[in-house]
Amino acid sequence: MRLTHRERSHCCKWALQTPLPLLGFLLLQLIYAQPTHAQHNWHTRSTSEQAVDSYPRHLLSHKINTYQKDLPGLITEDVIRIGLLNQQADFRIINGRAMGLGQSIGQQIGKHLKLRVEFVLAADANELFSHLSRGQTDFALRSECLDSQITPNIHEARLSVRREPICWLHLTNRPILQSFLYRFLTKHKKSGLLANLILKNRTQLKSLKQPGPNRPYQLTNYDRDFKRVGEQFGLDWRLLAAIGYQESRLHHDAQSPHGAEGLMQMLPETAKRFGVEDTQNPRQSIQGATRYLKYALRRFAAPDISFRNRIRFALASYNAGLGHVYDARRLAKQIGLDENKWFGHVEKAMRLLQEKRYFKYARHGRARGSEVVQYVSEIQSRYDNYVMFLSTQSPKHAVAQLE
Repeated sequence: MRLTHRERSHCCKWALQTPLPLLGFLLLQLIYAQPTHAQHNWHTRSTSEQAVDSYPRHLLSHKINTYQKDLPGLITEDVIRIGLLNQQADFRIINGRAMGLGQSIGQQIGKHLKLRVEFVLAADANELFSHLSRGQTDFALRSECLDSQITPNIHEARLSVRREPICWLHLTNRPILQSFLYRFLTKHKKSGLLANLILKNRTQLKSLKQPGPNRPYQLTNYDRDFKRVGEQFGLDWRLLAAIGYQESRLHHDAQSPHGAEGLMQMLPETAKRFGVEDTQNPRQSIQGATRYLKYALRRFAAPDISFRNRIRFALASYNAGLGHVYDARRLAKQIGLDENKWFGHVEKAMRLLQEKRYFKYARHGRARGSEVVQYVSEIQSRYDNYVMFLSTQSPKHAVAQLE
């Protein structure tokens, strides 16, 4: 049995007030014999080193469930899935950063709805329509419009901004989503937002260098380092790259106001603990961060926690510290959520740890809950983008598929 913070307080008060000193002493011994988070006993089970390290090298991308819902249903899912054609005008990645007109508009829609955005890339128009029909995307954006309706159940709408078309497709039985998209895009045609995104995209495309046979495509300027460290420690290098972009925008000499340094933004004392002598050395920084991730993964090595969720707990720990993740998992269990799942469960508890009525009972105090949730969500989305994008650049990268 595990006692909550409040239950311990009540038991201690009763033990100190009991007229039977021996009974009170024994009760206090029982209370403080309970394992603490620092001992990592409440959330882990005995696991051999071999079992801990037996996870696959490539982290599978976030599972995109197949469902068809109108806008209110999408809000309950906390995610909106946007289909894009895999063409440079709509989606591309330059030094770790996702760009493109479709990508930019999609992010603005997600920001307005306060939903996490998942982009689903399609090789051609037929695959784009297939994703819609099968419920793998909620709507699609295109910078090239079609002359007629594709199928009876898919509708295409369009706007013209600065003589460039912006088109969106959705299933015909989504009236609320259809209305929202029309109102959002027409509003921002008038506000000038869409025009600014188009001009920015044009400028970026003009300066874009095309990869060739002698200059293969690079995800970041540090692909070689990410790949070697990923191979060394058995973690997907694209995940490490997504963390690096999130932390420093891939600047090896970055420094934060809070004292974090280098490509992976580690505090000097943490970096030293995990074997980093020079925080501005990209390879050392990536190695130190990866050692920490492996350490955090072991803290969540329970058989009933999936590898995906272990990764997400480790990411949250990288941002906020293990203690706050322990608190959030415990709180999730107390309020009826699944302590072993991040999205839709522990992330909700993490947000609550910003509120005094919750964090005053937490062992590790107040957490920057919303920042942690955003951090994990953005890395997950960026990782998914990297996986999907690279899988379309070369067959050798096709290791993660939609499930």
